[in-house]
Amino acid sequence: MFVISAFFTGALAVTNEVSLDKIEANRIYLEKKAILDSLDISYADDPGSVEDVFGRKIREVEMEGYNIYGMIDDNGGFEAYSIGFTGTGLWGTISGFIAVSSGFDKLVGIEFTDQNETPGLGGRITEDWFKDQFRDIDIVNSYPISFGEGIDAITGATSSSNAVLRILNSFIDKDLPKLEVIR
Repeated sequence: MFVISAFFTGALAVTNEVSLDKIEANRIYLEKKAILDSLDISYADDPGSVEDVFGRKIREVEMEGYNIYGMIDDNGGFEAYSIGFTGTGLWGTISGFIAVSSGFDKLVGIEFTDQNETPGLGGRITEDWFKDQFRDIDIVNSYPISFGEGIDAITGATSSSNAVLRILNSFIDKDLPKLEVIR
């Protein structure tokens, strides 16, 4: 039993080590897709297209400890920004990107990269119908964002739905004012 366990443990360790570059490439690909999705930028779902569109449409800026991804408009200025976030959900951390307009007055979109919510319930926060509710919200006059008036919680997943609202409102309240200096 010891020999078999040692063999398979070694095989897993070698496989993991050999796969590290591929794992990192996939992580970067999924992160770039999430940034493009948060900014509502179209692309073909393949690594070449994502890389091409990302390279043409996005510029990364580091400020105040944040990595900010600016969507370039036709004149070379920034039309919107996508900023990474991490917050607490019901069962663990929820991470992703929140996109805001260049005037910091509209929520452009939200995309999740990692979540540990209950599959089939809270995990539904990653579904398009739920995320699309947070597009084009006037965050100046509609703060704090709450359920009602076009924003619905997920039935049976109130805690996860509330976690998303808490993350958004915390971002608008605490993080966004630090970033407004880039305007």
